[in-house]
Amino acid sequence: MLRPFSILIVSVVISLWPPLSHADEAPHARAYLDTLQTRLQQVDAQMSAISEAADLAAKALVEGKSFAVCGDDGLANELSNRAGAMMGYDGRRGEAGDVVLYVFGLVHADTSDVRALLIRQIDEAARLKAGGSVVIGLGSRSQLRSYALLDEAQGACAALIDNHVPAVDGLFFDAEGKAIVPMGAVMNAAAAWTFECELFAALPASTRCRWYARASRPTR
Repeated sequence: MLRPFSILIVSVVISLWPPLSHADEAPHARAYLDTLQTRLQQVDAQMSAISEAADLAAKALVEGKSFAVCGDDGLANELSNRAGAMMGYDGRRGEAGDVVLYVFGLVHADTSDVRALLIRQIDEAARLKAGGSVVIGLGSRSQLRSYALLDEAQGACAALIDNHVPAVDGLFFDAEGKAIVPMGAVMNAAAAWTFECELFAALPASTRCRWYARASRPTR
């Protein structure tokens, strides 16, 4: 079920953006913003899938499960324990039986083997799912496909939200051919907040109240 709340947020952001192609004094910054606009439009295009994932999560939360974020401490911190944080999320990192938003494949400077990282994360997501968790995956389908791991990731999740980041995450390349200016963290946040809007809309009022109470008691 498509809900107008999240559609409105994404649509307003897109509508307020400046035109895509025009020359100015900051071409690299403009390229970043233009690419971000394109990625947001791609997130908007998968709203039905995000809504379905939110429905799965909402049903489990109504039944009493806790919400957690795994795979990326940065996104967990973005969503929890601060003003404007995700409603009801208290910083929990995930245990068997939770509703888990699992972030796949965010590469850091010290990541030496991306495929090994993905395999480790997929295995953890699969264990959580086997333990009764409702796992909502968030990552780049292009990246997972490039390592021949898309099917495995989908199998470890109840739903998989695409952040629409390319297999090699970098807007530009340096003189040595290394990708720079990654967009994975930004797009994970954009997709996660869109998911949160749909999740909020899917929850009954009684569960929303319980979530507010839980959010006032941080766990970290």
